[in-house]
Amino acid sequence: MITKNLINVLNRDIESFIALTGCKTSNISYQCCEYDIIIIGKKTENSIINDPINGLIEIYRIDYESFKKLKDFELYKFLPMKVISNGPFSLSSNIIKITNKRKLINNDYKKYKFIEITSNIQKAKEAMNQTSFLDCNFWISCSIYEIIEYILISNAIKLHPAHILEQFKKVNSKIDMSIWYSLMNLELANKSSVGRKFDAINKLYLQSLGLFNQKSEITYLQIKLLKNKTNWMIENKMHSNAYSFLEFEIIKLIKFIYSKYCKKNQISLHQFKILSELMNNNEISYNIPKSIINLVSINNNEHIIKTKINKVSTIIEELNKV
Repeated sequence: MITKNLINVLNRDIESFIALTGCKTSNISYQCCEYDIIIIGKKTENSIINDPINGLIEIYRIDYESFKKLKDFELYKFLPMKVISNGPFSLSSNIIKITNKRKLINNDYKKYKFIEITSNIQKAKEAMNQTSFLDCNFWISCSIYEIIEYILISNAIKLHPAHILEQFKKVNSKIDMSIWYSLMNLELANKSSVGRKFDAINKLYLQSLGLFNQKSEITYLQIKLLKNKTNWMIENKMHSNAYSFLEFEIIKLIKFIYSKYCKKNQISLHQFKILSELMNNNEISYNIPKSIINLVSINNNEHIIKTKINKVSTIIEELNKV
C-alpha cells in the first residue's frame, strides 16, 4: 500500500519523478514481495528503507541527465511502471515513451536479448573447446534463463525473477515443459538444494562487499530481501520456484561481480572465462574461493553439458525462424 506518509518520505526532493515498478505493478506478487520504487531526479544512490506498513522497500535512483541518454532497449527495465509523483518531468519524451510506447521498447529489448543469447552460447562452445567446463556450464545456464526471458518478451510479458517459473508455465511454448525442467536442473529442487543455493548467493554477496559501490548495510538488506522470499517459497512448498529464482539471481550477481572485478583490476572481459577467472586468482586482487564456486556450479559433467549446448542451440535456431 502506497501511503501519503511513504510518498512524503520518498518525495524529499520535490523535483523527482517517482514510480512504482516490479511485480507489484503486474498483479502477480507474493506476500513476500517488496515494493520497488524508481526515482528519477538529482541523486543516484540506491537505498532500501523499512516502511512501517510495507516493510522493506527497494529504491533505485537515476539522475535525470543519464536517464535522457538511455536507449530504447535500456528503458525496458523501467517497465511496467505506475506513476506516484510526476515532479517537473511529466512531459519528458522518455517517460512518455515508457508509458505509451511499450511495444517499441519491447521489440528493441527483444533484439538485444537475442544477440546476448547467441553470444553466450558461443562463449559456452568456446569454453567447451578449451575443456573449461566450469565456465561452459555457467554460460549455458545463463543462456537458458535468457531464452526464457526472450520467450516471455515475445509474449509481451515482463520477467519478474521471483515469478519466473510461474510466468513461464503460462506461456504457450512449443517446447515441452519437462525439457525446460531438465535444462534448469529443477529435478534437483528441494528444501536442501534451495538452502544450498541461498548459501551460495549469500556468500557471493559477502565475499564481494569490496566491489559494490554502495554501503554494506544496503548489501545486507538485499540479502535479507532474498532470504525473505526464499523462506516464504520453502514454507509454501514452492521449491522449484525458489530454485529457479535463486539461480537467476546468482547468474545476474556473478556477471555483475565479474564486470566490477575487471574494472577494479583494469582488465578486459575474457572471451569465455568467468568463474575460472574469479576462482582463487591470487595474481590479481580479489577472488572467490573454490568452495563458493562449487556451491554455484551444479554439474560440470562433459556429456551433460554437451547435451545442453545442443538442446539450447536447437531452441534458439527454432526461435530465430519465428
